Amino acid sequence: MEEIALGLENAGQPFIWVVRSRTWIPPVGWEERVKDRGLDQQLGLSMGVPLLGWPMGTEQGLNARYVAMGLKAGLMVLQEQDKFDAKDDPMAVQHNVICDVVKELMQGDQGRKARERAQEFGIKARQAVEKGGSSDKKLDELIESLTPRQNNSRTI
Repeated sequence: MEEIALGLENAGQPFIWVVRSRTWIPPVGWEERVKDRGLDQQLGLSMGVPLLGWPMGTEQGLNARYVAMGLKAGLMVLQEQDKFDAKDDPMAVQHNVICDVVKELMQGDQGRKARERAQEFGIKARQAVEKGGSSDKKLDELIESLTPRQNNSRTI
């Protein structure tokens, strides 16, 4: 986790940081050094933000590949096992790898394309939830199908 934190810091780019571990402690002074870069905010592709995927297990690999290779709206962090002794932790990655992929996402050609695609998805997502959009219509249809019909006939 510290390698990720240092890689993000070294990249010098804004980022979103979400940690679901109560045991992780950031490097000394890290929170202060990155406080203006979006710490603890949650945004996603629906907001037009490109994603940086680092699959750690289960379906995450499929999801990361889908975003990076299918949707082309993000990049993946790839471990460089030959350059880093990760025998104890197969998911380990050095901070310079994180730094490089963040810089590519934010400044490189692949990153530019991913940002453009993410913006397109953000626009489509907003249009879908606007009045008359596809999600708005489907929600109305669902509510209509679940609402009991009024029966005007009387039974005696």
